[in-house]
Amino acid sequence: MRLGVVLMCCLFILCFTRAAEKPLLRLGHTCASWAALSLMLLALNAVTLRPLVELSINPASILLCVLTALAAMKSSGFLSLLKALALAVPAGLLMLAISRLMASGYINLAEPGLVLALCGTVFMAMLRQSPAAALFGVSLAPLLLAVFEAALDLYAFGYTVMLLGTPVAFDAQVAGLFLTGLLFAFVFYRGERREGIKKTGRASARP
Repeated sequence: MRLGVVLMCCLFILCFTRAAEKPLLRLGHTCASWAALSLMLLALNAVTLRPLVELSINPASILLCVLTALAAMKSSGFLSLLKALALAVPAGLLMLAISRLMASGYINLAEPGLVLALCGTVFMAMLRQSPAAALFGVSLAPLLLAVFEAALDLYAFGYTVMLLGTPVAFDAQVAGLFLTGLLFAFVFYRGERREGIKKTGRASARP
């Protein structure tokens, strides 16, 4: 079973049992919305759309990117959305370099989607004040990888097939959501809470 499918099943269970309620609230989301989203993504991931011979689309990947973009727009505003887009470009280029190394046989990864997700998470960590925008960025970067690969093949061979949402890309999207969510909900949240406690202590210590 693919990594993305396993993680979506885990997310549904965590949301259904409300075990993920506190982390999701810190990110501005609810268990109900993510439980419903995980079921939709699992269903759509089984479908592949081919409107053109040169174009293959995984609707689950597109839906995930669109919904995280709407959530980022509502929560963080248009400027944060642009920042996430700007960070997703170099993240996608780094993913492209790793993908080409794998295709050439220079590196062999057991879970390439997880490694690509780490690339996106590292870049999106810069959006510390905008967790919703960071989630959009890690969802977008694997799709940009497909665009970059198609452009490179078109330049090199004069022909290309664009694969939006390959199994590895979907794995990277979902794993990126998990890694970024954990980073923001626990590491950054605890750091901000600790700073807030220190400031409160200093204020109360003043005469």
